[in-house]
Amino acid sequence: MTTPKKPQDHLPSKSDQLAAEAAPPPGADLLKPVTSLPSWDRLDLTALLTEAFENLGINLEDEDNTFEVTNDAKSLRALASMQRGLIPVAVNEEAYITFASGPNSVSEVTNLAMWYLAAMGESMGSAA
Repeated sequence: MTTPKKPQDHLPSKSDQLAAEAAPPPGADLLKPVTSLPSWDRLDLTALLTEAFENLGINLEDEDNTFEVTNDAKSLRALASMQRGLIPVAVNEEAYITFASGPNSVSEVTNLAMWYLAAMGESMGSAA
């Protein structure tokens, strides 16, 4: 016997609500609208970004998320994977690569990836 879902089961998390209300971060204009991606691409990218954040020790449900990048191999691979993972959703690959290569690019791309991940979760409801 399955338990019927309650209305609160469908509410976005607090972090998703805050991300949706916040202004888009720098670089947001370089990425395709989430709704233009087929669901399988959103699922693949959601998995890739979620794994990268987990490998960085970032809890996406934590509103006060702060992190420090360490130079261990696991963190560096996670950052590279996250940055590379956004290339297929770039409107202009060259412009995105320029953005991801600029000053403060690690923190800017991380913020961009968090924002995009929240937007994908919002667009897919409870499937993401």
